[in-house]
Amino acid sequence: MLDLLSVTPELFIVLLLAAFCAGCIDSVVGGGGMIQLPALLMAPGFSPVAALSTNKVASAMGTLTSASTYIRSLKIPWKILLPVAFVAFCASAAGAYCATILPAHIFRPAIVVVLAAILVFSVLQPRIPRGQPRALTTSSFLVCGFALGLILGGYDGILGAGTGAMMLVALQIAMGYDMLHATAAAKVLNTATNLGALLYFIPLGAIHWLLGIAMGCANMAGSWVGARTAIHLGERFIRRVLVIVMTLMLLRMSAQILGWV
Repeated sequence: MLDLLSVTPELFIVLLLAAFCAGCIDSVVGGGGMIQLPALLMAPGFSPVAALSTNKVASAMGTLTSASTYIRSLKIPWKILLPVAFVAFCASAAGAYCATILPAHIFRPAIVVVLAAILVFSVLQPRIPRGQPRALTTSSFLVCGFALGLILGGYDGILGAGTGAMMLVALQIAMGYDMLHATAAAKVLNTATNLGALLYFIPLGAIHWLLGIAMGCANMAGSWVGARTAIHLGERFIRRVLVIVMTLMLLRMSAQILGWV
């Protein structure tokens, strides 16, 4: 079992920086796991399950910080969001179980496919007409929200990387939210999915707690900085960051698969 003392000072600094950057990015557009998870996979002795579970500790701390920051500044539609968050929580726990039985070699190719899909949606999204959010009491709104919670919650438990960005895009297209409110709602849902996955991972004993909490503190700091920046700079800033981050992550992961780096 890897512990904090077995991590070299250089690697520890890299992991903390990755967690801080992941928190910044995740609180603005999601996708911070695309920085944090690959960094953990570089650590000697980390299995995919150990990396996923330790990543969830840091991510949960960060998303909770960014969600609380948005909640204090924006009006959140709790009537629909809380039931959807519960569905996402349960689906994420089920997805975490699936992650423990999947072959390790499928993770990186799966991440690349997801990133490519997110990037396409992000680039095309301004051309997709969005109406105003539907009434919170309509059955169509509830069914749509539950479907998103089930699909994205399950994905977050299985793989997790890019979930926040997927939630942001999905909430805009399917639910009609503007960019800033979609970002806030995505942070609430992402907090629920992170906690749901941890519910399954904790009893496995695969989490490296000291490292996860240390990275979580760095992620929290980055999440606070990113959320405050997004609130002040608005939708155009969030959209640009989303496209840039997804492009860089897609290029990096593709290069790794092809053996170029």
